[in-house]
Amino acid sequence: MRLWTYLKDERDWQGAASLDAYYRYPPDRKGIRPQDHLKDYEGYLHADGYVGYEKLYGSGKVTEVACLAHVRRKFFDLHKANDSLIAKEALERIAALYGIEKKIRQQPPDIKRLVRQTPWMSTHDATSVVIAGSPSNKPADWVPASPRLKKAFKSSSLTKSNSRR
Repeated sequence: MRLWTYLKDERDWQGAASLDAYYRYPPDRKGIRPQDHLKDYEGYLHADGYVGYEKLYGSGKVTEVACLAHVRRKFFDLHKANDSLIAKEALERIAALYGIEKKIRQQPPDIKRLVRQTPWMSTHDATSVVIAGSPSNKPADWVPASPRLKKAFKSSSLTKSNSRR
């Protein structure tokens, strides 16, 4: 038995919709399960990188928003295994991004957009190329190179992680 949990939570951007949770208990983890559960859904899906969601994204009705917590875990594992300095720096940057997000969590979208597009500490400017592939020092551009993750950072309403930090 596998537990699938789908959550609608608009508190981070002062949404008016109620907090809702939907639970399903199918016998396995096959990709057909989320496809069946969400067959009538249209909108954003903030999820891990599970391949079973790919057909939903390919439908054009569901837009993937990657999760920073899952990206962070890859850097954590790399740093733990190899003592990688690049992974360590990525973890420090991700921690800083979480710090920014924590400060603006309950702010309205226009404030979030402004903060995410504001130039950040110039000392990170040169090294951001290593992690993000961009010399920008705006928090919205200063994330691991992933168009799916950047979508969340450039948005004023989407959250960055499906984990509460």
